[in-house]
Amino acid sequence: CTDEISEEVFVKPEYEIDFHILNQAACLGKESIFICTSHYNYNNHPLDSIFWNFGDGVSYSLLLSEGDTVSHTYENYGEKRLTVRIKVQTDNDIININQEKNIYVNLSPQAQIGTLDNTICNRDTINYFDQSQLGLGEIIEHTWNFNDPYSDDNTAMGISAIHNYIVEGEYITTLIVVSDSGCSDTAVYNSTVFAKPINHLYTNQPYGCGDTVEIKIYDTAWVSSGEIEYWQWNINGEIHESEVDSIIVKMDVGDYFIESTVVSDMGCSSADIIYGYQIYSRPYADFIAYPKR
Repeated sequence: CTDEISEEVFVKPEYEIDFHILNQAACLGKESIFICTSHYNYNNHPLDSIFWNFGDGVSYSLLLSEGDTVSHTYENYGEKRLTVRIKVQTDNDIININQEKNIYVNLSPQAQIGTLDNTICNRDTINYFDQSQLGLGEIIEHTWNFNDPYSDDNTAMGISAIHNYIVEGEYITTLIVVSDSGCSDTAVYNSTVFAKPINHLYTNQPYGCGDTVEIKIYDTAWVSSGEIEYWQWNINGEIHESEVDSIIVKMDVGDYFIESTVVSDMGCSSADIIYGYQIYSRPYADFIAYPKR
């Protein structure tokens, strides 16, 4: 013998509500990305929409079809109470489920690049240093990128950095700083690298002979862009300047240090040196004639 009875039973809906931030940290003035990982399953009734309240007076309401990820930028730092509410539309009712979490919005560093080099010339070493500021906390990481396609040494770490641009042109140097709370900022420095002159220093003769010899010194330097503005000559510590590529110097017997410094109209300079240029004593010819016997 058998019998059968049936009764309608309500099974509590199964759900899980959660959310988290995808960034390393929530940072003041920076976009924070949040994802809702909630799910709901009751008689094949899916989530309908997600309501976000960021705890600073700003809220979003999104249909699930618009995505489960949102972004928000906080304009004030400190602790915030973040609330997510999911809504499910069943056959008989609307179900709302809330989840709350506290998050802390950290101060962001303000990245800034400094340099002592007002004029940047190719083949010179450029010194960069960090001028970033952070109101609360400590900057723990500095990453430099010189964006120099002609260099194999294009990055550096630390509060200061040096770089040598081989080729003139426009370059963008970047500095990324990261605080101990995980907040970061990027500074950009636009560098115009000017061409340095290339020297060609020589004399009109390889050495001199005699007292008070006139020696002509040349530096037929050239520069790939701009013009050469003037030449500075150092002859054993005696300084001369000219606007042409040669100079005549009277030299006595001795050993000479000759240096030519060429300066372009962009303020770039280069130098060349001749060490140990010699002025020798001139021999004096003489003879004695004896009467023939």
